[in-house]
Amino acid sequence: MEDDKKRAMLYAAIFAFTSTNLLIAIVRTITTNPGNIPDHKEWDMSTDTSGGEESVGMMSNSRPED
Repeated sequence: MEDDKKRAMLYAAIFAFTSTNLLIAIVRTITTNPGNIPDHKEWDMSTDTSGGEESVGMMSNSRPED
């Protein structure tokens, strides 16, 4: 009977430790600022189609030739 109490206390301590860490992780995830997109020119998304055509051209040039 005493062994059952010790095992139950051990399981309760493990459960309390893991659930506390889980709750702390959830709260930290919710309250963390995700950051911003940098203001550099390379991060600007243009609305014209020239940028998309260039990236398609770059993708087709990166394929290995058979």
